[in-house]
Amino acid sequence: MPSMLHNLPAPSNALVRALVRGTASMAMLAGTLAGCRAQTVAVVRDAEFRPAIAGSTTAGYFVVDNGTRDTVVVDSVTTPVTRVAELHETSIDSAGVARMHPVGALVVPPGSVVALRPGGLHLMLMDVAEPLEVGQRVPLTLWLRGGSTLVASAAVKAR
Repeated sequence: MPSMLHNLPAPSNALVRALVRGTASMAMLAGTLAGCRAQTVAVVRDAEFRPAIAGSTTAGYFVVDNGTRDTVVVDSVTTPVTRVAELHETSIDSAGVARMHPVGALVVPPGSVVALRPGGLHLMLMDVAEPLEVGQRVPLTLWLRGGSTLVASAAVKAR
């Protein structure tokens, strides 16, 4: 049985070039899309607490990565190792003295990252109920406006 392909005219050079360009463009687009990470949630990462003895105060740090299209507002933070955990910010007054003051809420705009780090925003853990020792992991819950939560595990690390 004769093949019907033998009866087709040979493609022109322009047609071949257009097909090659189109195929290459589609391959590049597919590669680009495959490399994209569409984050649609807010996450807590890099959570850590400083070591502490029972009854003392220590600091905690973490990053909130808001991959949503909505503003995420952290109203409070809890952890089983203390009854009092407050969001604080360190600022320098006109005399050059560092002062800490409570922050009512942590606001993370859509698509943004807010980092709590030494010398800036941080979490104060007051009257720690049990010793926090290097290498230990401690649960951490961020309570968001609207009633949802973000949960993380904080590593106890020395400075």
